[in-house]
Amino acid sequence: MSSRDTIQYAPDVGLLMIPGDPAKDYSPGFAVFDDSVPALRAFILDRLRKENIRPATPKAKDGTVIPVRVGLVPRPDNDYDTRAVSVTAPPCHGGSVLDRHMGYLYSSALHVTSESIRELTEETGMLVGCHGWIELYDLEDDSRFYDDEDEDDEGGEDEDDADWEPSRHELVSWTEQKAFGYAVGSVRVLLPERQTVRALVDDYLAAHRREADQCTERGPVPSGVERDLRRALAERLAVRLRTGLSHRAAGGAWGRETERERARRRRDAEARPLLDAWEAYRTSPHGSAPSAATAG
Repeated sequence: MSSRDTIQYAPDVGLLMIPGDPAKDYSPGFAVFDDSVPALRAFILDRLRKENIRPATPKAKDGTVIPVRVGLVPRPDNDYDTRAVSVTAPPCHGGSVLDRHMGYLYSSALHVTSESIRELTEETGMLVGCHGWIELYDLEDDSRFYDDEDEDDEGGEDEDDADWEPSRHELVSWTEQKAFGYAVGSVRVLLPERQTVRALVDDYLAAHRREADQCTERGPVPSGVERDLRRALAERLAVRLRTGLSHRAAGGAWGRETERERARRRRDAEARPLLDAWEAYRTSPHGSAPSAATAG
C-alpha cells in the first residue's frame, strides 16, 4: 500500500490527513452560515496566490483550482445533529477550533465520515483533515466583467463594491476577484466512499494500537481536540455572559434588541391604551340594577 493510500500526519498543517483521489472521490461543498463567514473568507484570501493555482481534476467544474487542506472536527455540541462535523481551517491559521470554523459537512456526507472521524480523533487525540480545492472561474464567465468593461470605456468607476459586505453567498469582493484575475467559487472537500474511509481508519488505528501495546504503561491518549473544543466553548460562553451582563446593566435587557423584540414592543405599546380603557371601565361603578324575573 503506497503512502497515498494511507492516513499520514502532515506536520506543516498539523493534521492527520485522510488521502483523497480527485479522479474518483466525492467532492461535496459544505454548509456555510453567517457566523463562519469571517473564518472562511480569511482562509480563502490566504490561499489566493497565483503560484497556488493548479489545473482542475476531471471532476471539477472549471479548468483551474487551488488545492487546499482543511480540518474535520467532530462537533457533538451541535444542537441539530450530534454527528455534525465542522470544516475548519488548519491549526496553522491560529485560534481555537471555533475561531477556525468555516462550515458544516452536509448531512449527506455524514454517513461517509462522521463515525470514522470521531473514532480516529478520539483514539489518537489528533486533529483530522482531508484534501480539497477552491473553485476558480474565468472572469469572462461573470456578467459583471462585461458591465465593468463598458464602464471603463465610458470612463466610469466601478461601484459594484460600494456597499458590499462579505456574506455566505459571496465571500470575495468583485474588486478582489478582478485583482486576482479569477472569479472565486466554493470550497470543496475530497471524501472517499464510506467503505474506503472505514478501511483507512481501521488500518491506521490497528497500527496505532500496536505501537501503544509496545508501551504497556501508556495510559489512554487525551484528546487534544476535545480539550480545545471544550475550552473554546467555555471561553465563548464567558464572552456572551459578560456581554449579556453589560447589556442588562446598561438597558435592562440581556442581549441586543432584535427585530422580533422591537415588533413585540410595538404591539405592547399599541395594546396599552386599550388595556387601560378596559381596566378603567372594569373598575368604574355602573348605574344599571340587576333585572328581576316576574312571574307571568
